[in-house]
Amino acid sequence: MTLTYDNAEKILKKYPSFLVEIYNYKVHVVFDDNWQEIQKELLRACGYNGLIPATTKYTHGSTTSIFSGLLNASVMFFNKGGTLEVICHECMHVIINILDTVGIPANISTSEPLAYLLSFIFRKTMEIKEI
Repeated sequence: MTLTYDNAEKILKKYPSFLVEIYNYKVHVVFDDNWQEIQKELLRACGYNGLIPATTKYTHGSTTSIFSGLLNASVMFFNKGGTLEVICHECMHVIINILDTVGIPANISTSEPLAYLLSFIFRKTMEIKEI
């Protein structure tokens, strides 16, 4: 089955997002204590029939990248009280998705764009958290 972003947009429109303009990459951010259920709903609504990421009570965040190469988008999920460590961790997944999508390897030679992306994505995510 083909993944469809239209169904994702219907679910994600109630959550904030931002654009990483230089790479034309959209990042959706969900802060919700029921994020695991939202993530499952999103994946199923889009026609994803693969394994749904396993979570436990110790899992405090996740990044869905099934749209990364297809639609230049990722979705980060967090508990409402997401810690700085978890937010930074998930931001790193988004950065790797972006770099992979545009064909930039993550290595010492590309550490500067990686660092700028981390600053930008982390700041935008924290601004959303404060809303």
